[in-house]
Amino acid sequence: MKIQRFVQAADYELIFLNNGGTLSMCWHRTIGAVTALAELGRIHKKEVLLDTPSGLVACHLHWKEGEVQDVTFRNVPSFFLRTVQWKGVPLHLSYGGNLFALVEASSLGVELKRQNIREIVDLGMIVLYCLYESQAGSTEAQSGRT
Repeated sequence: MKIQRFVQAADYELIFLNNGGTLSMCWHRTIGAVTALAELGRIHKKEVLLDTPSGLVACHLHWKEGEVQDVTFRNVPSFFLRTVQWKGVPLHLSYGGNLFALVEASSLGVELKRQNIREIVDLGMIVLYCLYESQAGSTEAQSGRT
């Protein structure tokens, strides 16, 4: 799909879709898209600049005998936003292409053990929903663009 390029210097524009909508950044999809473009003959160089919803991402393709062996990239800048409280629990909000809430598992009363995975995922989804409902994650933080 051709979309309007925000940054003319970019080689490609990349958007990330999933069953919940769109993402600002997705690391494995970036690697997959760049690898696919190279395998399809659309990329023949070592450096590619992508315009993503979170900002510019510089990718480096590692070639061997005409095939891409690895793709590495420099993501958009990561930074701490602020700490918010959720039910008395501090959530440390940060951004690195997507919005993250860092929390001590012990403050939620759960141990990080394999048998607790369902409870951990459920708690994570509750925290995520509450953050978006309270708009603790600003639009600028979610998109990376101000």
